[in-house]
Amino acid sequence: MHWATQYITCGWKSGATGPDYYDCWSFFRHVQKEHFGRDVPEIGINAEDLRELTAAFKVGVPEVTDKHGWEEVPVPHNGDAVLLGNGPVGQHVGIVLMIDGTIGVLHCARKGGVLFSRIEALPYKRVRFFRHA
Repeated sequence: MHWATQYITCGWKSGATGPDYYDCWSFFRHVQKEHFGRDVPEIGINAEDLRELTAAFKVGVPEVTDKHGWEEVPVPHNGDAVLLGNGPVGQHVGIVLMIDGTIGVLHCARKGGVLFSRIEALPYKRVRFFRHA
């Protein structure tokens, strides 16, 4: 059984940091720390407010990439970050995982909590991948 299955019962809640509830950013931070040994900064957002969330990602992505060793890459690998959105900036973040030959995204969504989704099944027009150097 893959380690990611332990999170599937976790729900989504704005500002939650686990272990039973997370928002997408706190879940991303948790998994990066626990399973990949990477410290990812907090960005202090109200995940229920789409405008605030979008603004935070607009500021947060350069903060994470420029100061914490993440670089945008064209092809994802296990453990990479995936930034998802429908406009010019991201609105959701997850972790790329290869599970049983399927590449997908482990993420904590407002509707559904923690999910493992195939990339092509996600309802976002813009998908960007980032790898920790």
